[in-house]
Amino acid sequence: GYIDEIDSVRQFIMKSLLTERFQFLIYDAQFGIELYDTVSGNFSEEFLKSEIPRIVTEAIDYDSRILRVYDFEISFGTTFVRIAFKVDTIYGDANIHYETQIAS
Repeated sequence: GYIDEIDSVRQFIMKSLLTERFQFLIYDAQFGIELYDTVSGNFSEEFLKSEIPRIVTEAIDYDSRILRVYDFEISFGTTFVRIAFKVDTIYGDANIHYETQIAS
């Protein structure tokens, strides 16, 4: 199907969060996120809660449709990190929820 406006921004955000940067030659160096090694490292939850917003914002805010990324909520499970945040776009606001696995 065809999507546009806020749905296309949500799709871009989720695709960016699901694509580890520098892992796929088809994408340029700007696309994707550098999160897996960070959350799978031996870092404290306190450090990760301060670093994850920066990493996520850096992965998506170069898109001119995104005006602001904010209000992060980060929680940890035994094998995952759950991230929720808000995005202001030129089309309106979006709530984003994302979960990634932690290497064991």
